[in-house]
Amino acid sequence: MSELQCGPSMHRLHQRLLAYPESPSPRGLDLLALLHDLVRRLDSEATPDALAALAGLPLCESGTVESTVVELDEAEFARLYQQFENLDDVTLDAIERETQAALKQNGLANTNTPHQPKAETAEPPSALLQMVWLLTDDAFTGVTLFASDLVSLLHSADTLMAQAHPNRQDEDQREELIRLALNGLRLKPQGETDREARDRLLMVSSTERARVVAASRAAEERAEAIRQALAEQRAREAADKYTRE
Repeated sequence: MSELQCGPSMHRLHQRLLAYPESPSPRGLDLLALLHDLVRRLDSEATPDALAALAGLPLCESGTVESTVVELDEAEFARLYQQFENLDDVTLDAIERETQAALKQNGLANTNTPHQPKAETAEPPSALLQMVWLLTDDAFTGVTLFASDLVSLLHSADTLMAQAHPNRQDEDQREELIRLALNGLRLKPQGETDREARDRLLMVSSTERARVVAASRAAEERAEAIRQALAEQRAREAADKYTRE
């Protein structure tokens, strides 16, 4: 009897990762809200306790992103908006020049042209963010998932792979990320048996390869130590025999 539930096809999930958006990834409370919605969508019986555990994810901490939003009540916003609407182009240009001069004077000059925000070099998405993107695919709504498994997978996402920021353009790294996500949710790719899914995961697992390499090196070091000890013992025995003769 199969222990793993049949999940989406590998082809579909590869395409999903390749479609990861180039826009900045959510952080802080935005990411936390997204995760709450995701877990509830995949497990309608998710408990408040299960959802509360998501707040412990580093990227979900409220201090991860400093908010720059100034909250105004409706009346104040309407007053300021009306003032802005009444300004002509000449006045707006004058305000722009004064602002740039003040910024330059304080070493904060904005060298970008007006209305063209400075392009930021975005950090590559982590394994966690890529898994979140993967799990938002509609293919996962057709299988039975549990909040406990989802939360556990999300908490361990960034430690499952040897790469902190998997390269989604690399087919092997994509496959490893996909198979780790499926395995964590007790799923197997469409068209595979339980054994095939587990064997393939071991084959592509970077952490498993690292473990095997480390074990092989340790075995070689032990064998070398034994060879050296035997050589030293033979040398001592030969020296003792020479001394007796």
